[in-house]
Amino acid sequence: NDDNDDNDDNDDADDDDATATAAAAARLSQETNEKCLIRKNSNSNRNRNKNRNSCKRTSSSRSLRDNAEDLHHEIDRFAISEVICRQCFTRQSSKTNHCINCGVQFGKYHCNICNLWMDDNDLPYHCEGCGICRIGGRDNFQHCLKCGICIDKSIFQDHSCQVGKYMSKCPVCYEDLFSSRSACHELPCKHSIHWHCFCNLLSVDIRCPICKKTMLSAEEKEDIWVGLREDIDAQPVPRDQTRVVDIFCNDCEIRDRFRRWHPLGVSCRNCSGFNTSLDITMVGVEAFNFLEGLERRERDNDGNGNDNDGNDNNNNNADSNDLAEGR
Repeated sequence: NDDNDDNDDNDDADDDDATATAAAAARLSQETNEKCLIRKNSNSNRNRNKNRNSCKRTSSSRSLRDNAEDLHHEIDRFAISEVICRQCFTRQSSKTNHCINCGVQFGKYHCNICNLWMDDNDLPYHCEGCGICRIGGRDNFQHCLKCGICIDKSIFQDHSCQVGKYMSKCPVCYEDLFSSRSACHELPCKHSIHWHCFCNLLSVDIRCPICKKTMLSAEEKEDIWVGLREDIDAQPVPRDQTRVVDIFCNDCEIRDRFRRWHPLGVSCRNCSGFNTSLDITMVGVEAFNFLEGLERRERDNDGNGNDNDGNDNNNNNADSNDLAEGR
């Protein structure tokens, strides 16, 4: 059948063409990787590519990836020696913001120290104290020599100075705080965190991710504690679900024993806060009877009118231990 033979010949020719095309594409990809040709990033509007000194490769972004060896590393922008114009592909020094051949501008803002080209919408500026470029406007920030970072002028006089305070990573997203472009927030415990991470964390927890102290101000904490006390008073725990717990206050770091448990929390007698960790020591009816006897003894001691607080505390602790040992 001549028609079938012609069709088979056509199919074979198509297969040969496809194989040749695939082979050519593979060779082109290999040559591109080997020769480190200019790589264009469609997400960038900057009219230059950067040539790294350390590995002699060209990249259009701050990260460089080798598909063949699956390697990835960040570019040391201070080691950039040359740029390549995307309009005329002229290789030139990185200390310029205009192409020496066609005159095109690489960026509205250029720092020849950081080798940075970007738009000026975020008001970038170079800080000699930080050694890097920052955003927000030079007139709006002041460098703190002790903290080693630029501080908003509106809070500069009242901010808490601490050496190396921002030389760490955000405890939520683990991004370096010193070089981050996002605003930082100092917690009452003196730990630092991104402002947007702080706002997101408040929806699930009010404790510092590092030291577990409450991240709120004294006024904000009191509002929350008052609401918790009212809810606890309105929802007593059933007798068979009673538990005796020992607590540790994360805010004032004081321990307390033989406290009545509640699912909404157990308050600290020292600071009246509910930021406490619990250790259950007794459950059920046994715990209920123990707490009833303990509270009865405390009421009796209060009724005796003993003015010696130290003796009262010692007597209460002794009574508690006696009850715990005799349960």
